[in-house]
Amino acid sequence: MLTLQLIVPRDRSGCAEATLIEYDQSVLYRGFAVASASLVIGARHGNADCDTHKPWGHPPCGAYDCTGRLQATPEQAAEYGLELWVFRGEYGAAALAGMNGRPAFLAYGGAAGADGLMRRTQGGFRLTDELMAAILRALTKGNEPPDMKRLRIRLEEAEPPPAWQFWKRKIVAPPLSATEPTLLTPADEEPSLAVALLKRLTSKEPYGYGGASGADATPAGRHAGSSESASSSFNDSHDSNATSAGTSSSGGESGGGGASGDWSNASSESTGSGDSAGSSNSSSHPD
Repeated sequence: MLTLQLIVPRDRSGCAEATLIEYDQSVLYRGFAVASASLVIGARHGNADCDTHKPWGHPPCGAYDCTGRLQATPEQAAEYGLELWVFRGEYGAAALAGMNGRPAFLAYGGAAGADGLMRRTQGGFRLTDELMAAILRALTKGNEPPDMKRLRIRLEEAEPPPAWQFWKRKIVAPPLSATEPTLLTPADEEPSLAVALLKRLTSKEPYGYGGASGADATPAGRHAGSSESASSSFNDSHDSNATSAGTSSSGGESGGGGASGDWSNASSESTGSGDSAGSSNSSSHPD
């Protein structure tokens, strides 16, 4: 498995440290991501504390396995970026999410906030251009499309070390943007969209980029014709260079966390990729 380890502050007040780890434990990328839901949007839907056990809450800790990737519609792209990656909880609290009305989660990109920082989500994960590009490269072998089912997210919460442990490095995670996520139509809001896309992937319905017309990847009834043509267009357009991640924020320039679930054990080494994944805007994080 290719593991994206995310270590997020326990109060979800800042970005998560992101470390991309191959099966042999080699580190491919370090940077930042978002695993914090919007408190404002959560309050509108009866989850003001973003309780992880309820829809519109933060993603719960545990392991998530990827089911597949689909193209966002033009309407969705402003919020989510070009692609939507669908995950199911497999271990830990994430595995219990389905019993609480959260059977699926999304990972995606999307524009940075007006302040240049990464925005919160509606319950899933927001990744940077560079991180998504690094993941696609690692999952791509030769001319084959990325093997998304080899991707796992492992989410952990951690707190900074106490003041008396002065020898341990204190990680200052970049702050989150004050710009809220954009709520789209009910069908395109993250909780309902995640469930619909999971059903589409698991039922093997036609999906994907759908040729030149750019077919809808939501369950709104606009399908992509044949699954063969959709898959072919998807691969031809995006898998040849494995860099079209579709987000306008970047986070690889700062040193990310190490391979353990503790802020204090995180390495300060930065190995982030400088490749762009489909947008000209960047978010600015403090060093």
